Amino acid sequence: MPLLRKTPVPKCPTCRTAPHWDGLEDIWRCDTCEFTLHHGSIHDAERLTFLADSIHEHNVSVGWWDETVSDKYQIPTKIALAHSELSEALEGMRKDLMDDHLPNRKMEEVEYADAIIRILDICGRRGYDIGGAVLEKRLYNARRPDHKLENRNAEGGKTI
Repeated sequence: MPLLRKTPVPKCPTCRTAPHWDGLEDIWRCDTCEFTLHHGSIHDAERLTFLADSIHEHNVSVGWWDETVSDKYQIPTKIALAHSELSEALEGMRKDLMDDHLPNRKMEEVEYADAIIRILDICGRRGYDIGGAVLEKRLYNARRPDHKLENRNAEGGKTI
């Protein structure tokens, strides 16, 4: 199994400074703008990156990656396959189907799982700290004006 990569403490999404650890409240706190982050979020990010690494290691070991072919060609193919899983999820949702292979689950749910597995496999291949990236993106989106409900509901706001 791959070693667990540590996700660095993300920078504050508002002011881009590094927060400090507040052990009394079990949170990371930004002194500049008072933004806070629950400590468990960093552990979740590390687990997601670990999952990407372990999925990729497994997929290499069972031959899903051809080491004689350049990633320049393999990665786009893997991205297309991830996209196809989302299309299958849409079909499962539209037709309200149960999955063929996991009949106790909705097809939509299983196809999302397939898409996530494929995406994490690519991230493992590329050596991405995908957990850290997801965490930082969530923090950034939490402060985006165009993601606030009142701005989305305003004239010209994002509706989808």
